[in-house]
Parts: sequence; C-alpha cells; structure tokens
Amino acid sequence: MRTRGHLALTLLAISAALTLTPASAVPAASGLPKASYWRHCGDGLPHYNYFNLKAHNLGCRYAHRTANHHFRTGDKRFHGWRCRDRMRGEGGRTKCHRHHGGRYQEIRYLFGV
Repeated sequence: MRTRGHLALTLLAISAALTLTPASAVPAASGLPKASYWRHCGDGLPHYNYFNLKAHNLGCRYAHRTANHHFRTGDKRFHGWRCRDRMRGEGGRTKCHRHHGGRYQEIRYLFGV
C-alpha cells in the first residue's frame, strides 16, 4: 500500500524530469525550420518622416537602417533589397523585401503626414 509520501515523491520526480528537458530542444531535434515573425519597430527619427515600421525575419536596428537608406535616397534596389512605394493622399506606404541567408526578409512602413 502506497502512502501520501510515495505519491508526492513520484509527482516531484516527474515534474523535475519535465523541467529539466529544454523546450527548445524538441523543435530543433525534429528538424523544423525556425519560426518567422514580425517585429513592431516604431517610428523613424524626426527628420525621417516615416512611422509604424514593421520587420519580418529582421532585427529592428537593421530595419531602421534599411528604411533610413530608402527614405533618404529613394533607391528602389540596393544590397539585395527591392522596394516599392504606394501613394495615398499626402502620404503613402513602402514595402521592401529580399532573400538573405536562405530566409525571406521584409520591412513595411508608412510615410508622409
């Protein structure tokens, strides 16, 4: 006959075994690709009139550098990036994308008033 002590000890051993198994090891071991994500990176500097920057599979720092370059120079193609602007009233929307390191990267932002 088991006592409460044995049951508590068994539950404790099971919970300890589950916490020692890293959760990140399961997707890596199964060979699944790394998840893609969108980051909300905020607004540009005051002299760059863009806002609501979002980055897909890219850090915010590099997304701001890319947006600053495109906004300042107006280049449509640079460093593998391809950009297009859509005008709406006094402002507009920009999308830039590229394939880099086997991953699709994209930034989006609004500009104007």
